[in-house]
Amino acid sequence: ITRINVQEQWVADASGSRTTYGRLVLATGSRPFVPDIPGTDLAGVLVFRSLRDTEQLAARRVRARHVVVVGGGLLGVEAARAIRRFATRVTLVQQGETLMNRQLSAPCAEQLAAHVKEQNIGIILNQGVRGIQGRGVVESIVLRDGHRMTCDTVIFCAGIIPNTSLAAAAGIATRHGIVVDDRLQTSADNVYAIGECSEHQGKVYGLVAPGIEQAGVLADRLAQQAKALYPGSQAVSHLKVMATPVCSMGQIGDLPSGLRYRALTYRNFEKGIARTLQFDRGRLIGACGVGDWPESRRLQHVIADKARLWPWQKLRFRHKGECWGAESGSDVRNWPAQTPLCQCRQVSLGNIQAAVDSGCKSLDAIAARTGAGSACGTCQPLIAQLLEAPVTASLSSSVPLLALSSLVALMFLAGFLAIGGIASPDTVQGLAYDITWTSSFWKQVTGFSLVGLTVFGLMIGIRKRWTKFPGSAATWRVVHTVLGCLLLLGLVLHTGTHLGDNFNRILLIDFLLVCFLGAAVGLATARQGKRASPASRRQRDFWYWAHVLVVWPLPVLILTHVFTVYYF
Repeated sequence: ITRINVQEQWVADASGSRTTYGRLVLATGSRPFVPDIPGTDLAGVLVFRSLRDTEQLAARRVRARHVVVVGGGLLGVEAARAIRRFATRVTLVQQGETLMNRQLSAPCAEQLAAHVKEQNIGIILNQGVRGIQGRGVVESIVLRDGHRMTCDTVIFCAGIIPNTSLAAAAGIATRHGIVVDDRLQTSADNVYAIGECSEHQGKVYGLVAPGIEQAGVLADRLAQQAKALYPGSQAVSHLKVMATPVCSMGQIGDLPSGLRYRALTYRNFEKGIARTLQFDRGRLIGACGVGDWPESRRLQHVIADKARLWPWQKLRFRHKGECWGAESGSDVRNWPAQTPLCQCRQVSLGNIQAAVDSGCKSLDAIAARTGAGSACGTCQPLIAQLLEAPVTASLSSSVPLLALSSLVALMFLAGFLAIGGIASPDTVQGLAYDITWTSSFWKQVTGFSLVGLTVFGLMIGIRKRWTKFPGSAATWRVVHTVLGCLLLLGLVLHTGTHLGDNFNRILLIDFLLVCFLGAAVGLATARQGKRASPASRRQRDFWYWAHVLVVWPLPVLILTHVFTVYYF
């Protein structure tokens, strides 16, 4: 849509066609903020917002040597983590005094910074980028204090700008965003706005949950002629930064000074935990934490109700970092029914409990009935408490098969290396068991069978991105591991366990590494399915990325091998 006529109630699209409307909803979103400084047009300057942006980053992160991420908010920290995976030097530049200064208190931000530095990511605070230098490509940046830092990539994660130009051109009132009232209506009749492009009571929300809440209110008003009103959203984030749980809710950080505000902070340096409660005249208005915090969801309910905490609860928080204790704070079944468990889908504890009572006995069934747990998955451990089942219940049925097939693959591999080359029979009168690796015909049969199995294995890798691919992820994990066993068997028939020479040896070693690391991934995944923990997840990720790394050269090595065999 390129034009809106609010007087005659029609919109025009890029082809010039006009369409009339009875009601019009603007959900035009936002775009990344890039400061007006010299050098932003150089090659190597990127943003991190859309799918195309992430594809460009993925293509660049392998060859980048030093990446500077401008912005120390959530998006900046996550961008830094993603780039750091390929051993690239990464530096975060933040204008504020702390990371995520709008979501976290100073102690919590300090704890987050410690986790970030553990990932070998540099942090520069109280600085801004005043220019980017280079001849056609990024070569360095200039900081606010004049310091020059060499780099080859700059990523801007410095906030968003609501897309308001279409509305402004139509004469609709805009400030920072498209101004809406409690009905989510703009200054024009029958025109509404929701999401990151809208501004309600002076606030523009850059999170998913407020957009979903706005859509729900507006859907009621438009489809059911209801009188629902949008009172505003509570700023809530439950996420993982650098694999560390981080939560922020309500009013926190950058608060005006005054006697009416008071903060309580708890820190445990050994466990890497920091938590802050923010009060306004005795009422809890905000909370934030770095590290696991079982009570965070219940605190969200207290903040929404603008309730008070009892003095003994505050005292307990000061000394133990918890308000209710392990029994009532961490057990979700003791929470009030209206407590929102799924922040992404805004599903309350009561709705999920009703689904459980009606017969939903698995995470998948709960997700299908209520939508809870189907987005980011952060709330799945809480739902699992209601089900009295482990979080990985959907995987548990395949764990024994996954572990068994992985162990068989490792046994095949150990046998292959231990034999060190099967000798041919001493006489032609005996069984010609070496025919599969000495006969030209059978070498082609076993060779192309290996190629077919390899191609099938690579195709399984696209299963996550092809939604119509049949079967569950757990099933295909087992299939993938069984495939590794068949590949090893095929290698025995094709090579007689002889490692070969020169290029052939390189190809075979890569094949064996692929199978070994694949089996390691299978065992790590099975272990995670039995006992999920951050350590087991990190172990699985290590073996997974090692497996992916050695798979990449395989297609080129195989094609070169086939070409040289037929050529010579």
